[in-house]
Amino acid sequence: LWMGSYGDGPVKAGKEYFTYYEMFADQRDRIVLSVKEDKDQHIWFSTLDNGLVVFDRKKFWHYTKKTGLLEDEPTPLFKDRAGIIFCGFTNGLQKFTDQRIETFYNNQQKFTDQVNVYYSANPTMAFVGSENSGLLFIHKDSVYQLKEQNGLLSNKILTITQSSDKKIWITTDKSTESFLFEGN
Repeated sequence: LWMGSYGDGPVKAGKEYFTYYEMFADQRDRIVLSVKEDKDQHIWFSTLDNGLVVFDRKKFWHYTKKTGLLEDEPTPLFKDRAGIIFCGFTNGLQKFTDQRIETFYNNQQKFTDQVNVYYSANPTMAFVGSENSGLLFIHKDSVYQLKEQNGLLSNKILTITQSSDKKIWITTDKSTESFLFEGN
């Protein structure tokens, strides 16, 4: 089990002990906010303000704005049903596949709002909840956006989940809403 820590870097919990990994010399740089394991069993760590770190079980790799991240202050990591890692930022969303960084676009424009949540409903359908831009529904290569002007009670999406009857449930800063999408 991998965990983050507030100043001690990544932590691996064993049956009887904890192993701390020191990625950076400065304690502030070792604040780990989110941890996910990808399809290749690489461990991803989002740091407070020092980008992303990936552990391939042999060594650590460091991604920053200089190496292609939108910024050095990532928000939580997300993983889709295929084991692909996504990272939200205050100014967008990026996907990490085969050592490539892909930035999310909505209708030919770079998406620049804060990503609060990413939910993979199935291999061809995902949802992005944002701070100010409502709910984005991604189906294959198409992106659809639901906002207050389309009937949402708020554009600030806090959580997304799916119930056993295939409804998508969102919570916002004002309400809880559910939707049933065709093809779901």
